[in-house]
Amino acid sequence: MIIESPLCTRVENENTYVDIKIYRGEKDDFWILEVIDEEWGSTVWEDQFPTDEAAFKEALDTIEKEGLEVFLQDEYEEEKPTVH
Repeated sequence: MIIESPLCTRVENENTYVDIKIYRGEKDDFWILEVIDEEWGSTVWEDQFPTDEAAFKEALDTIEKEGLEVFLQDEYEEEKPTVH
């Protein structure tokens, strides 16, 4: 059984949104942090967290530092021109 934290939420700005998901297995001690963008792209932290509050803080800190756009995943990324 999966236990979902009550801290799970949606964070929005004028351009997009992400869903913060924090969960753990019923018998697990650590929490998993996942951020899902509006097109169902998923970013999962490799590290696990001792509390759901710690995971939530990490998500908010990342959003504050890097913005929501850091989580957006373009299905068809354009190649960037190289400079010679």
